[in-house]
Amino acid sequence: MTRLFRMGGGEVTAALPGGPASRQADFASASMRAVVTTLEQIARTDLPLVITGERGSGKEWAARFVHHRSARGTMPFAVLDCGMADHREMERAIYGVESMSWAGVNVVPGLLEETAGGTLLLDEALRLPAPLVMRLARVVEYGNARRFGARGDYPVSTRLVATLTAAADEAEAAVRAEPWQRISPVVVEMPPLRSRREDVPVYVGIFLEEMRKRFSSSLSAVAPEAMELLTEASWPGNVRGLKNVLEHAAIVSDGELLLPEHLPDSVRKV
Repeated sequence: MTRLFRMGGGEVTAALPGGPASRQADFASASMRAVVTTLEQIARTDLPLVITGERGSGKEWAARFVHHRSARGTMPFAVLDCGMADHREMERAIYGVESMSWAGVNVVPGLLEETAGGTLLLDEALRLPAPLVMRLARVVEYGNARRFGARGDYPVSTRLVATLTAAADEAEAAVRAEPWQRISPVVVEMPPLRSRREDVPVYVGIFLEEMRKRFSSSLSAVAPEAMELLTEASWPGNVRGLKNVLEHAAIVSDGELLLPEHLPDSVRKV
Protein backbone atom coordinates (compact mmCIF):
# COMPACT_ATOMS: atom_id res chain seq x y z
CA MET A 1 0.00 0.00 0.00
CA THR A 2 1.30 3.49 -0.84
CA ARG A 3 2.25 5.36 2.29
CA LEU A 4 1.45 9.06 2.08
CA PHE A 5 2.69 11.69 4.47
CA ARG A 6 -0.38 13.52 5.72
CA MET A 7 -0.70 16.50 7.99
CA GLY A 8 -1.48 15.47 11.55
CA GLY A 9 -1.09 11.76 10.81
CA GLY A 10 1.33 9.31 12.37
CA GLU A 11 4.13 10.24 9.99
CA VAL A 12 3.97 13.96 10.71
CA THR A 13 3.03 15.32 14.11
CA ALA A 14 3.13 19.00 14.93
CA ALA A 15 1.64 20.96 17.79
CA LEU A 16 1.16 24.67 17.23
CA PRO A 17 0.38 26.12 20.66
CA GLY A 18 -0.39 29.82 20.55
CA GLY A 19 -0.14 30.13 16.78
CA PRO A 20 2.87 30.54 14.49
CA ALA A 21 4.81 32.86 16.81
CA SER A 22 5.15 30.17 19.47
CA ARG A 23 5.21 27.20 17.15
CA GLN A 24 6.60 24.03 18.63
CA ALA A 25 7.05 20.84 16.70
CA ASP A 26 7.49 17.27 17.85
CA PHE A 27 11.00 17.15 16.44
CA ALA A 28 12.40 13.77 15.50
CA SER A 29 16.07 14.70 15.93
CA ALA A 30 17.84 14.55 19.27
CA SER A 31 19.65 17.81 18.48
CA MET A 32 16.45 19.84 18.09
CA ARG A 33 14.79 18.20 21.08
CA ALA A 34 17.81 19.31 23.09
CA VAL A 35 17.51 22.85 21.69
CA VAL A 36 13.82 23.03 22.65
CA THR A 37 14.62 21.81 26.16
CA THR A 38 17.27 24.52 26.54
CA LEU A 39 14.92 27.20 25.21
CA GLU A 40 12.24 26.11 27.69
CA GLN A 41 14.75 26.47 30.52
CA ILE A 42 15.85 29.92 29.33
CA ALA A 43 12.22 31.03 29.06
CA ARG A 44 11.82 30.52 32.79
CA THR A 45 14.53 33.14 33.42
CA ASP A 46 15.06 36.79 32.48
CA LEU A 47 18.53 36.18 31.07
CA PRO A 48 19.56 37.76 27.77
CA LEU A 49 20.31 35.26 25.02
CA VAL A 50 22.58 34.82 22.00
CA ILE A 51 21.42 32.46 19.25
CA THR A 52 23.88 31.33 16.58
CA GLY A 53 23.43 29.36 13.39
CA GLU A 54 23.45 29.42 9.63
CA ARG A 55 21.09 31.59 7.63
CA GLY A 56 17.56 30.18 7.63
CA SER A 57 18.19 27.71 10.45
CA GLY A 58 15.40 29.05 12.70
CA LYS A 59 17.10 31.61 14.94
CA GLU A 60 14.17 34.03 14.97
CA TRP A 61 11.80 31.12 15.63
CA ALA A 62 13.91 30.27 18.69
CA ALA A 63 13.78 33.88 19.92
CA ARG A 64 10.01 34.03 19.53
CA PHE A 65 9.65 30.63 21.20
CA VAL A 66 11.53 31.89 24.28
CA HIS A 67 9.45 35.08 24.37
CA HIS A 68 6.08 33.35 24.11
CA ARG A 69 7.00 30.60 26.58
CA SER A 70 8.15 33.14 29.17
CA ALA A 71 6.27 35.40 31.55
CA ARG A 72 6.89 38.10 28.94
CA GLY A 73 4.69 36.37 26.40
CA THR A 74 1.92 38.98 26.51
CA MET A 75 4.34 41.92 26.36
CA PRO A 76 5.84 43.51 23.21
CA PHE A 77 8.26 41.66 20.92
CA ALA A 78 10.26 43.74 18.44
CA VAL A 79 12.90 42.91 15.84
CA LEU A 80 15.69 45.30 14.84
CA ASP A 81 17.54 44.55 11.59
CA CYS A 82 21.17 45.19 12.50
CA GLY A 83 22.07 45.34 8.82
CA MET A 84 20.87 48.96 8.74
CA ALA A 85 23.49 51.02 6.92
CA ASP A 86 23.26 54.05 9.21
CA HIS A 87 24.59 52.98 12.60
CA ARG A 88 23.70 56.36 14.10
CA GLU A 89 20.05 55.82 13.21
CA MET A 90 20.26 52.31 14.63
CA GLU A 91 21.43 53.66 17.98
CA ARG A 92 18.62 56.21 18.00
CA ALA A 93 16.13 53.45 17.22
CA ILE A 94 17.40 51.41 20.17
CA TYR A 95 17.81 54.14 22.80
CA GLY A 96 15.40 56.89 21.72
CA VAL A 97 15.90 60.64 21.37
CA GLU A 98 15.20 63.54 23.70
CA SER A 99 15.33 67.17 22.58
CA MET A 100 14.20 70.60 23.73
CA SER A 101 11.89 72.92 21.85
CA TRP A 102 9.80 76.00 22.60
CA ALA A 103 7.00 73.65 23.71
CA GLY A 104 9.19 71.77 26.17
CA VAL A 105 10.86 68.37 26.08
CA ASN A 106 10.26 66.22 23.01
CA VAL A 107 10.74 62.50 23.60
CA VAL A 108 10.91 59.82 20.93
CA PRO A 109 11.12 56.50 22.81
CA GLY A 110 13.49 53.84 21.57
CA LEU A 111 12.89 50.12 21.22
CA LEU A 112 14.25 49.47 24.71
CA GLU A 113 11.38 51.54 26.09
CA GLU A 114 8.73 50.37 23.63
CA THR A 115 9.44 46.73 24.52
CA ALA A 116 9.50 47.28 28.28
CA GLY A 117 8.77 43.98 29.98
CA GLY A 118 9.05 42.19 26.63
CA THR A 119 11.79 41.15 24.23
CA LEU A 120 13.98 43.00 21.73
CA LEU A 121 15.54 40.80 19.05
CA LEU A 122 18.75 42.15 17.50
CA ASP A 123 18.76 40.30 14.19
CA GLU A 124 22.08 39.81 12.35
CA ALA A 125 23.86 41.28 15.38
CA LEU A 126 27.35 40.48 14.06
CA ARG A 127 26.88 43.55 11.86
CA LEU A 128 26.72 45.84 14.89
CA PRO A 129 29.73 48.15 15.30
CA ALA A 130 31.92 47.29 18.28
CA PRO A 131 31.14 50.52 20.25
CA LEU A 132 27.41 49.79 20.06
CA VAL A 133 27.92 46.22 21.26
CA MET A 134 29.91 47.53 24.23
CA ARG A 135 27.15 50.02 25.01
CA LEU A 136 24.55 47.24 24.91
CA ALA A 137 26.72 45.23 27.28
CA ARG A 138 26.52 48.11 29.75
CA VAL A 139 22.72 48.18 29.38
CA VAL A 140 22.60 44.50 30.34
CA GLU A 141 25.07 44.94 33.18
CA TYR A 142 23.52 48.02 34.81
CA GLY A 143 19.89 47.77 33.72
CA ASN A 144 19.52 51.29 32.39
CA ALA A 145 19.94 53.30 29.20
CA ARG A 146 19.95 56.91 28.06
CA ARG A 147 18.21 58.56 25.14
CA PHE A 148 20.25 60.71 22.79
CA GLY A 149 20.21 64.27 24.12
CA ALA A 150 18.98 63.28 27.58
CA ARG A 151 20.67 64.04 30.88
CA GLY A 152 19.35 61.07 32.82
CA ASP A 153 18.87 57.34 32.39
CA TYR A 154 15.70 55.27 32.28
CA PRO A 155 15.37 51.70 33.62
CA VAL A 156 15.46 48.84 31.13
CA SER A 157 13.28 45.77 31.71
CA THR A 158 13.55 44.34 28.19
CA ARG A 159 15.14 40.96 27.50
CA LEU A 160 17.79 41.28 24.79
CA VAL A 161 18.15 38.44 22.29
CA ALA A 162 20.84 38.61 19.60
CA THR A 163 21.08 36.34 16.57
CA LEU A 164 24.48 35.78 15.00
CA THR A 165 24.45 34.34 11.49
CA ALA A 166 27.67 32.42 10.90
CA ALA A 167 29.15 28.98 10.47
CA ALA A 168 29.68 27.11 13.75
CA ASP A 169 33.41 27.90 14.03
CA GLU A 170 32.93 31.60 13.20
CA ALA A 171 30.07 31.94 15.66
CA GLU A 172 32.06 30.24 18.41
CA ALA A 173 34.93 32.70 17.94
CA ALA A 174 32.51 35.65 17.98
CA VAL A 175 30.72 34.73 21.21
CA ARG A 176 34.03 34.22 22.97
CA ALA A 177 34.79 37.90 22.41
CA GLU A 178 34.46 40.02 25.56
CA PRO A 179 31.43 42.15 24.58
CA TRP A 180 29.22 39.17 23.76
CA GLN A 181 30.24 37.34 26.91
CA ARG A 182 29.13 40.39 28.88
CA ILE A 183 25.82 40.55 27.06
CA SER A 184 24.85 36.92 27.64
CA PRO A 185 26.23 33.88 29.42
CA VAL A 186 23.80 31.73 27.40
CA VAL A 187 24.44 30.76 23.77
CA VAL A 188 22.14 28.45 21.82
CA GLU A 189 23.31 27.04 18.49
CA MET A 190 20.64 26.13 15.93
CA PRO A 191 21.75 22.99 14.03
CA PRO A 192 21.55 23.10 10.21
CA LEU A 193 18.78 21.12 8.57
CA ARG A 194 21.21 18.86 6.70
CA SER A 195 22.43 17.51 10.05
CA ARG A 196 18.91 16.53 11.14
CA ARG A 197 17.15 15.27 8.05
CA GLU A 198 14.68 13.31 10.17
CA ASP A 199 13.04 16.67 10.99
CA VAL A 200 12.20 17.41 7.34
CA PRO A 201 8.82 15.58 7.46
CA VAL A 202 7.94 17.51 10.62
CA TYR A 203 8.57 20.86 8.92
CA VAL A 204 6.75 19.69 5.79
CA GLY A 205 3.64 19.00 7.86
CA ILE A 206 3.84 22.38 9.59
CA PHE A 207 4.36 24.34 6.38
CA LEU A 208 1.64 22.53 4.41
CA GLU A 209 -0.86 23.31 7.15
CA GLU A 210 0.35 26.91 7.30
CA MET A 211 -0.04 27.35 3.53
CA ARG A 212 -3.50 25.81 3.59
CA LYS A 213 -4.58 28.45 6.11
CA ARG A 214 -2.64 31.37 4.65
CA PHE A 215 -3.47 31.11 0.95
CA SER A 216 -5.91 28.19 0.71
CA SER A 217 -3.41 25.70 -0.68
CA SER A 218 -5.03 22.35 -1.43
CA LEU A 219 -1.86 20.33 -0.71
CA SER A 220 -2.49 17.95 2.15
CA ALA A 221 -0.24 14.95 1.47
CA VAL A 222 3.21 14.16 0.09
CA ALA A 223 4.04 11.22 -2.16
CA PRO A 224 6.81 8.97 -0.77
CA GLU A 225 9.07 9.73 -3.75
CA ALA A 226 8.69 13.47 -3.14
CA MET A 227 9.35 13.12 0.59
CA GLU A 228 12.49 11.12 -0.18
CA LEU A 229 13.77 13.94 -2.39
CA LEU A 230 12.98 16.52 0.27
CA THR A 231 14.73 14.49 2.95
CA GLU A 232 17.86 13.88 0.88
CA ALA A 233 18.32 17.50 -0.28
CA SER A 234 21.33 19.38 1.11
CA TRP A 235 19.29 22.47 2.12
CA PRO A 236 21.89 25.25 2.00
CA GLY A 237 19.02 27.61 2.88
CA ASN A 238 18.00 25.39 5.79
CA VAL A 239 14.42 25.59 7.12
CA ARG A 240 13.68 28.79 5.19
CA GLY A 241 14.84 27.09 1.99
CA LEU A 242 12.51 24.15 2.64
CA LYS A 243 9.58 26.51 3.16
CA ASN A 244 10.34 28.30 -0.11
CA VAL A 245 10.39 24.98 -2.00
CA LEU A 246 7.03 23.96 -0.55
CA GLU A 247 5.50 27.31 -1.48
CA HIS A 248 6.79 26.74 -5.03
CA ALA A 249 5.16 23.31 -5.03
CA ALA A 250 1.86 24.73 -3.79
CA ILE A 251 1.81 27.17 -6.70
CA VAL A 252 2.57 24.66 -9.47
CA SER A 253 0.48 21.76 -8.15
CA ASP A 254 -3.22 21.37 -8.89
CA GLY A 255 -4.32 18.80 -6.36
CA GLU A 256 -3.98 17.54 -2.81
CA LEU A 257 -0.89 15.37 -3.41
CA LEU A 258 2.63 16.80 -3.67
CA LEU A 259 4.53 14.87 -6.36
CA PRO A 260 8.22 14.96 -7.39
CA GLU A 261 7.39 16.98 -10.50
CA HIS A 262 6.05 19.78 -8.30
CA LEU A 263 9.51 20.28 -6.79
CA PRO A 264 12.09 22.65 -8.34
CA ASP A 265 15.07 21.22 -10.24
CA SER A 266 17.40 22.13 -7.35
CA VAL A 267 15.65 19.51 -5.20
CA ARG A 268 14.93 16.88 -7.86
CA LYS A 269 18.61 16.75 -8.85
CA VAL A 270 19.83 15.58 -5.47
